[in-house]
Amino acid sequence: MRRPRAAGPESQAHLGDLRRRCEQLLDDNGIVVPSPFDRHALAAAIARHRRRPVTLRDLPAPSRSGQHSGLWVHTATQDLIFVDPTRSSWEQDHITAHEVGHMLWGHEASDVDLGEILLPDLDMTVVRAMLGRHDFTSDQEREAEMMATVIIDRAGRAAPGAPAGLSRVASALALDDV
Repeated sequence: MRRPRAAGPESQAHLGDLRRRCEQLLDDNGIVVPSPFDRHALAAAIARHRRRPVTLRDLPAPSRSGQHSGLWVHTATQDLIFVDPTRSSWEQDHITAHEVGHMLWGHEASDVDLGEILLPDLDMTVVRAMLGRHDFTSDQEREAEMMATVIIDRAGRAAPGAPAGLSRVASALALDDV
C-alpha cells in the first residue's frame, strides 16, 4: 500500500494541500468510495484493499462517557471499528470514515483502548506505562478528519442530516463542497 509522506506542522497550515494528499492516497490505492455512502460498504471496500476483515461494532456503553465516539483496533486477524450507536446516522458515517482515515494513513492503532472499553475497571495508566502507548498526534487527527471529509464528499452527498452551517464552516476552512 502506497502512503504519502506524513504531514508536518508546516503543511498543516494548508488544508487544501492536505485535502489533495487525501484524494491522492485514495486514488493511488484504487479505493472506490461507495455511492450512495454506506459505512458497511466502505468497510467492505477497505477490507478488500487491506486483504483482511474490517468489522464494524457498536462502542460498548462504559466507553460512551464522551471520551470516545469511535475507535479503530487492529488485531492479528482483523480490523475493528467501534462506533457510538447513540450518535446520529450522519455522525456514525463520519466516525467510521474518520477511523478508516487512520487506517489508510498508516497511523498506529492501539489495543490498549480496547482494554479501556472491554475492561473499564483496569488501571490503564499502569498498562500504558508497561506498553509505552502514545496517543494520536494532532497531525494524525487532522489527516484522519480530512480523509473522512474527502470520503463523504466522494460518496456524492453533502451529508444529509449534517449539522446546519457545515458548508459555511467548510468554506471558511478552504474545503471544497462539503
